[in-house]
Amino acid sequence: MIKQLLVLLVVFFVYSAVTVNEHLCILYAYPDGWSDDILINADTLAVEEYPDIGIDSKNNVWITWDDNSLISGEIYYSKRDSLGNCLIPETNLSG
Repeated sequence: MIKQLLVLLVVFFVYSAVTVNEHLCILYAYPDGWSDDILINADTLAVEEYPDIGIDSKNNVWITWDDNSLISGEIYYSKRDSLGNCLIPETNLSG
């Protein structure tokens, strides 16, 4: 039972989406602590707010956020694998 729990802890990640200096970043929690920031959006002309994060059945990380680079806020998303590698770069959902 303890071995199964250890494997579960190693495989299971906790993700957090945060805004750092007006840039959107995600962090991963491992059993021994948090990862370094992984920059999602480097736009310096706008404020990225209200990040939300989800994980699909393949442990891919989906991030959505509000980007105020235009007059009204627009919704963007990005997809990362479980190691933080970009699978889908930031994409505007607002059209």
